[in-house]
Amino acid sequence: MLVSLPVGAAELVGRVVDATNAQVFSGASIRVRGHAIEQSTDANGFFRVPEMKPGSYLLEVTLPDDRDFVARLILLPNHKRQYIELDYSRINPPDDDEEY
Repeated sequence: MLVSLPVGAAELVGRVVDATNAQVFSGASIRVRGHAIEQSTDANGFFRVPEMKPGSYLLEVTLPDDRDFVARLILLPNHKRQYIELDYSRINPPDDDEEY
């Protein structure tokens, strides 16, 4: 299947996970701050946002249990599809006894 996007637009494909316990989040909500764009993840934690222009975005992620976090995304020009993995386990800094 061929998808035609406006000039300069890209499709964002992503997944919401917690890598510490190999969990994927079904039913998580992803909103693009400042834009009327909202998607939900499928049973495997994937989401898709078509027709995004290159630039910097903030993605607001709300997990099914109402925990939330924000991730920064930079969409590069000349890419028809860009993939991002939004990992909940990476939003918290390590404890004092852990190393980066």
